[in-house]
Amino acid sequence: MSLNDTTNEVPYGYCHCGCGQLTPIAQRAYSNKGIVKGEPLRYLSGHKLRIPASERFWAKIQKTDSCWLWTGGCTGSGYGVIEIPGHGRRSIAVHRLSWEIHNGPIPEGMVILHLCDVRNCVRPDHLCLGTQADNVNDCVSKGRNRYSTHHLNGELNGNSKLTAEQVAIIRSEYATGTTSSIKLAAVYGVSKPTILRIIHGETWSHV
Repeated sequence: MSLNDTTNEVPYGYCHCGCGQLTPIAQRAYSNKGIVKGEPLRYLSGHKLRIPASERFWAKIQKTDSCWLWTGGCTGSGYGVIEIPGHGRRSIAVHRLSWEIHNGPIPEGMVILHLCDVRNCVRPDHLCLGTQADNVNDCVSKGRNRYSTHHLNGELNGNSKLTAEQVAIIRSEYATGTTSSIKLAAVYGVSKPTILRIIHGETWSHV
């Protein structure tokens, strides 16, 4: 078997990108990444990104009778994320990637909403295009917003991509140490500097 033939099982201890190189032994376990202490890593550093994002996407999907569940890495609130090539490593939300795989590019300024309310679901017919205002209204209508409608009106003026509730969640998730500013930026469709300014109270200081 050729090591470059990624359609077959890769020999034990070799990088799963098919480069033919041995990988080091994991010194620590990371259950959310499938890393077991004392076992060879699946990839050499950076080599996972050699596998197309669409291929890595399908490798982490568990189809049920209703939702298609992402079994890879997630943020603290349960939204799936996946690394993609770019200026350094960056992540995007997998439900956004699923939409692009099945429907094409997401129009500028639009977000992807979950019709099923399952955050790690990526089934295409459980997703829909919407605006940030649609996202907020959906949140309020389903009783998931802790803030008054009056408080939210100012956030629906089109100038803000985030809501007060999302800002509170971002700070709470980051404080747990279970996610990064890069992953949060991917989930909420904003830049890493925007997330960092929120975390450090440089913006949204009233929340």
